[in-house]
Amino acid sequence: MNITDTLSGSVATDALGGSLVIGANATDLYGGWAKVWGAITAGWPTIATTLTVVGVLLGIAVFIGAIISARRGAGQVGPAMKKQAPLLIIAAVLAGPQLIFPITLKIFDIVINVGFMLYKTIFGVS
Repeated sequence: MNITDTLSGSVATDALGGSLVIGANATDLYGGWAKVWGAITAGWPTIATTLTVVGVLLGIAVFIGAIISARRGAGQVGPAMKKQAPLLIIAAVLAGPQLIFPITLKIFDIVINVGFMLYKTIFGVS
């Protein structure tokens, strides 16, 4: 197997006769998200700004709430923030749909494609 075969992508047959698309472009989760996000922003151009504002406001509210709850209980902010972790995750997702989803999907693309390349190398599928 040379690098040009891997980068150009090829169709292989596994032991059961099924076909596999193997190569750098075997999966394109990121490309699918880009099309979906492009369609959404075309219909509602201010959605990115709106989601960012809502996410930041939620994040600030969670942080202030954790500080207040720590003050009342005379504890530290860390344990109070642990209780608020799901809300912080939601705030991060709202604040960054143009960043968080594409990065996550790109990582999944890389992992899946590496799996395909390992399958091809280990089992000698051409």
